Parts: sequence; structure tokens; C-alpha cells
Amino acid sequence: DDNPQIGFIEGQVRYVDPDGNNTGNDCLSKDNPCETIAYAISISNSGDGISLSFDTFFESNLVIDKDLTVFSMNRSLS
Repeated sequence: DDNPQIGFIEGQVRYVDPDGNNTGNDCLSKDNPCETIAYAISISNSGDGISLSFDTFFESNLVIDKDLTVFSMNRSLS
């Protein structure tokens, strides 16, 4: 399942990676993530989670105007 239920997230999980793509993307698959945090926020619903890749993001003035959980999980090193 690309979008497993994560215990602390009530809604869907949106994935974000700087190498992703925003165009026409719902960002629900970690294999097809959004490019920007701002886009993920804009398409998320209250109760959703935003999973950030273990990377560096160059965004500013982000406004979270709904109840979201933003988190990051380390990539496996194996």
C-alpha cells in the first residue's frame, strides 16, 4: 500500500521530495511525490500528514492554514 495508515495521522499522507513533481499530482505515493511543501499544503485536507524526504528544502513563507502533521522519516541505509 503506497499510503499506509500511520498511527498519528487521521487522514491521508502526502509525500514531498525536491526531485518530485507538482503538476497534476495528488502526492499520495512515495514513488511519485510532490516537489514542494507549499504544494502539498495546498492540496491537503485538515487531518492529513505531509511526509518530507530526508533532504534539504529551499522554501520560505510557508503558511499552514489547516490541521496538518508534517514529519520526516530517515531513508534506510541498507
